[in-house]
Amino acid sequence: MNRPAPADASLIDSRTAAWRLGVTVLLVTLGNSAMYVVSVVLPAVQAEFGIGRGSASLPYTFMMVCLGLGGLWTGLWADRWGIARVLWMGSAAVGAGYVLAALSGNVWMFGLAHGLLGLLGGAATFAPLMADTGLWWNKRRGIAMAVCASGNYIAGTLWPPLA
Repeated sequence: MNRPAPADASLIDSRTAAWRLGVTVLLVTLGNSAMYVVSVVLPAVQAEFGIGRGSASLPYTFMMVCLGLGGLWTGLWADRWGIARVLWMGSAAVGAGYVLAALSGNVWMFGLAHGLLGLLGGAATFAPLMADTGLWWNKRRGIAMAVCASGNYIAGTLWPPLA
């Protein structure tokens, strides 16, 4: 397995690294939207499927477990094939997950759609991007990592009102 190499020395701590960090924050904000959207639509899920609050919460639980497991896989894939391929796969998974969630006829299909959103969607836009960000910064690596992680919290601020 190939280890990802740090960026070219002339690009570390540069404007290119800052531009890349800004794009990364946007990707994390988009990719982690499902974490916050499902909690907002919980009453609608209950009503749609005629289930209790506990059963309606299972898709969220499934998504979060899949997000953790998917972070392991997408990180390995990013090391092996590069971050761009993993991000394309993740964006396709986010789109497919939302389409499948909208077409779900029961809570189990809704849960599987959210598993896909976590396993390949959200996971592809968090752990691999955190690792990649660390390769582009030297002097301010800690701040860059914190800014990258803040995309998740921006998602929590942005997506619930929109949903």
